[in-house]
Amino acid sequence: MKKFSFLFIVCALASTFMSCEKEGDITTVQDEIPGKWIVGSFTRNGVAMIPSDISRFSMEFEKLTSGDPDANFEWIIFHQDGSAESLTGEYELDDDMTELELTFNGINIPTTNFDMTINGDRMDLRGNIGVESWEIKAEKGL
Repeated sequence: MKKFSFLFIVCALASTFMSCEKEGDITTVQDEIPGKWIVGSFTRNGVAMIPSDISRFSMEFEKLTSGDPDANFEWIIFHQDGSAESLTGEYELDDDMTELELTFNGINIPTTNFDMTINGDRMDLRGNIGVESWEIKAEKGL
């Protein structure tokens, strides 16, 4: 019985100091957002824009670095008529990592906030650009 008790105590202590994840293995939204995202669904004011007006839409975000609260982004939108537009600027995440703030370069679009959810390789964005309501659903691309 003493051997069993000793073995039980040793196992209990060992499990206290062990963990399933290493400290460096914890992934945050800040780690997940960088890279290329392929938009599969885009609605503007409740109207589906893919595939009626837009043939392809991709979003690319650079990695945020410590000490710099924002990083660059580029959205490329290809229209069915063959034209394309590129929206670039800087993005920033709020403290609880649920809101994406975009500041666009060179165009007259005010700073825009999107509610953001990232679940693995899926991203959902909801927000307003000017008077338009946008909803974007994307998957992490290659």
